[in-house]
Amino acid sequence: MVESRWSVGAHSSEWVVNTFNQGYRDEISKTAYVSSNPQAWLVFMGNFEEHPLKGDTSNKYHNRLQRYKTTSIVNTNDFHTFNLLYDESNNYEPTLYPSPRSVTDHVIGLDRDDDPPQRIIAHYMPPHPPFIARMTNGEIEFTEVPRNSRSFEAYLDNLRWGLEEVSLLLKNVDRENVIITADHGWAFCLYPARNSHLPGMIAPDVRQVPWVETSATDDQTYEPELSGEGERESMPAEGTLEALGYLG
Repeated sequence: MVESRWSVGAHSSEWVVNTFNQGYRDEISKTAYVSSNPQAWLVFMGNFEEHPLKGDTSNKYHNRLQRYKTTSIVNTNDFHTFNLLYDESNNYEPTLYPSPRSVTDHVIGLDRDDDPPQRIIAHYMPPHPPFIARMTNGEIEFTEVPRNSRSFEAYLDNLRWGLEEVSLLLKNVDRENVIITADHGWAFCLYPARNSHLPGMIAPDVRQVPWVETSATDDQTYEPELSGEGERESMPAEGTLEALGYLG
């Protein structure tokens, strides 16, 4: 059964700040956070004075990121495990963010550890644009050129790509309680792509997110690739954000 909840953020950076708050420090100390989201990287590791969108007159809302430096967000060493996959191997170069398989691999590795964390948060990027996934005869294929960002079918194919990873994950971890949700929604076709989920927005299309409660059993059907082979150089934040539709 798919229920819904009201998210604490309309944008990934806002969600990160409001989720990983000092008020939850005890719970966070027992939590592993595995993410391929570049906005999480900017919040925890970035220099907001040099944020690529700071001062952009068409993106004034990003100046709000300045306030995140003075909030009560925890430090990265407050987590049980903190793993931003910003530099991980990327088999889907047009996205300019790590493949969701990298998130799946690391979460499975953590769960199968001799001393796994009490809680693991797996933060995938799909269905976020660019839309490069295409469902063909029941199989996900990838386009060299991103599809139209206004195409709802393209959005759904990116969503299917992400959900395929979630399905694989649920068959390869042991967790009595699993929540499938999102950091924010997407005001699809109501605004230009770059303005579809701004910090501070309260539009239900953005703030109301799906909420599914389930469980997972490790059937050992997949062995994660954690060798570190094929790593690529770190991409500049500006290049990543441009690919995701925040620049240009």
